[in-house]
Amino acid sequence: MHAAPMTAPPPFRQIGAGQVELRAGGGWKALWGLPFFLFGLLFTLRGLNILPAEDPSTSSRLVFLLMGLVCMVVGGVLPFGNRRIVFDADQRSVIRCWNLILPLRRVERSLSDFSAVLLALDSNSDSADTYPVRLKAKTGRNLTLCSSAQFGEARGQAEFLARFLHLDLEDRSTDHELVLSPERAGQSLQERLRSGDLKPEAVTRPAVMSSEVDESGAQVRLVIPGRRWASLTFVIGAAVGLVVPLALTPLFARTLASRETGQIVLLSCLMFAFSLPLLWVIYMALTGDRSRTVVVASLTGILIEKKKVWGTRATEIPAGDILALDYSDLDSMIEAAALARGQKATGSSARLPAVLKTWAPSKGIIVKSRQGLFMFGEGLPGEELRYLLSVVTRALAH
Repeated sequence: MHAAPMTAPPPFRQIGAGQVELRAGGGWKALWGLPFFLFGLLFTLRGLNILPAEDPSTSSRLVFLLMGLVCMVVGGVLPFGNRRIVFDADQRSVIRCWNLILPLRRVERSLSDFSAVLLALDSNSDSADTYPVRLKAKTGRNLTLCSSAQFGEARGQAEFLARFLHLDLEDRSTDHELVLSPERAGQSLQERLRSGDLKPEAVTRPAVMSSEVDESGAQVRLVIPGRRWASLTFVIGAAVGLVVPLALTPLFARTLASRETGQIVLLSCLMFAFSLPLLWVIYMALTGDRSRTVVVASLTGILIEKKKVWGTRATEIPAGDILALDYSDLDSMIEAAALARGQKATGSSARLPAVLKTWAPSKGIIVKSRQGLFMFGEGLPGEELRYLLSVVTRALAH
């Protein structure tokens, strides 16, 4: 019932025909528990009066014994404890085992309890994004298997499990979920387009666009300008940076003539502080005028060149590595958040003012590849993002 032999990516390991093991615990990280275990053993021996102690009283021995047992348990779990998950494609079962030198617990579940292999996103402002791989339960909680900070690594793990267990792959690492059958899980976007399983969406060109699109020849070239800030912001920043320092200039001149060091330092700091908004306005003006993103899409892949004030950064993604394209704007972020909570999207973003949607930051178009996630078109409105996405998709298909 299982698929043809496949190479199991780390941390999975082939242990038999139709069986794969995932082991957590052990390895080099387990060495951190050895000092705790050794100190715990020493305290325990003192508590049992096997090793001599300065204070042989009963209360002292009890303290040593208690501390020793705690340290041995904490230190013993890391080097000697582990969790194993065995996936049996023939028996259609998932077996979870907990060991601490000896087997402690064993739980077996049928694969019929799960509907898909789920690739999710755990986003936390205090740490880097991670991509957990889970088995999606039909009822109850999902079973988390492993997690990686690298999208390409996590996607490879999810693809392998989907094909090995003959379950759908459900990719929720970006705003719009992507569901692939086990046979399509390892295919690139271009392969799915050419097979006819996926067709590029026809999107009407928006009446107003800030990007330039050139579809002449065998490739598509996009020129996306840097995000320009509202003129009101520039006016406020320039006014604060000019008016306040100029107003303080006469006072500074009189203080300089009086040679009062304390006041001179204080006024110098104030003038410099209020000049910062002007410097910020100048920098943002240079960034808006000189920064832009050039994207070239063709049958061979996508080239992204981000031109900044101080240089250019180019990223080339071969077509065979591109797994999917997605976009993220305010609407899609609200829908994704509702889906993550198990709710249906209600279109609540439609009630938001248009001005708020304009100011809300968008992640732009997301290229999901085996190399990782790459983005361009940050800050563009959703209507323009959907059109650019369809243009790039057609270029990869033709």
